[in-house]
Amino acid sequence: TRSAALDWAVDRILVNSVCPGAVAPFEPKPRLAGHSPPSGPLMNEGRIPIGPAAAPHEVAGPMLMLASAAGGNITG
Repeated sequence: TRSAALDWAVDRILVNSVCPGAVAPFEPKPRLAGHSPPSGPLMNEGRIPIGPAAAPHEVAGPMLMLASAAGGNITG
């Protein structure tokens, strides 16, 4: 990200990335009977030092900010 941001800065093109780690899946519908919750190495309890996996809306906020006028001078 930093390298691309430096390469494109001369053209005033902003380059950013959001790397949240584990994100809980968005589930708009109730689960069917017998359906097990998501699991895997990043979802195991105790794997994330700051607590449970991020909710989708917690990741969307920074992405929206970077894509809006509020993130107009943030790059790299």
